[in-house]
Amino acid sequence: GYETAARRGDAAALIANAVALAKAADRVVVFVGSTEADDCEGYDRDGLDLPTAQDALVDAIARVTRDLVVVVQSGGPVAMPWVHDVPAILQMHLAGEAGGAACADVLVGDAEPGGRLAETYPLSVDVVPSAASFGVDGARQAVYAEKWRVGYRHFSAPGFGQDVLFPFGHGLSYAAFSYEDLSVEAGAGPLEPVARPRRPSLRTRVVRLDGTSPRSCRSR
Repeated sequence: GYETAARRGDAAALIANAVALAKAADRVVVFVGSTEADDCEGYDRDGLDLPTAQDALVDAIARVTRDLVVVVQSGGPVAMPWVHDVPAILQMHLAGEAGGAACADVLVGDAEPGGRLAETYPLSVDVVPSAASFGVDGARQAVYAEKWRVGYRHFSAPGFGQDVLFPFGHGLSYAAFSYEDLSVEAGAGPLEPVARPRRPSLRTRVVRLDGTSPRSCRSR
């Protein structure tokens, strides 16, 4: 569907071929993501965009079918200009050797997509505070001058006041849940909420609660 550094070709022709296959298919799964040249421990990324013609591929297929799932494989947040044009997105991150089997289990419903985002997905790289320091002294690195407001804390801090693509902790499930026994009392010990699926299933859900001390000078 698109060219990579190891597979050169005509991007328009590759996308046209993928669209033809999508028109004839009952269900379509499109895999997109970053490459080893983008996600590396030795340097930082210079943006959020997916490489090559992947966005164009998703856009073209979304125009011919609604039975579409986009699977994203990336080491961090990426821009998704087509987010409102596709019915389902599965973020697999960099799942390793067993990632293929795990992805298949989630797609066919044998496993719950129970993970939650461990970072905020911004709408634009321009609102990422470390973007302003990227490339200082010619290095492909960012300086995290925001200190304790690094990552999701920057986007959830009072005063940010902007929408994000997906917030920290976001994640959907195949089942609908109701929450029970939610209460907090001073000195009562740990809080143990109960999340129950509204229909019988083997689904599970992780409940995340955030709190802060009234004496703390930092937002949590």
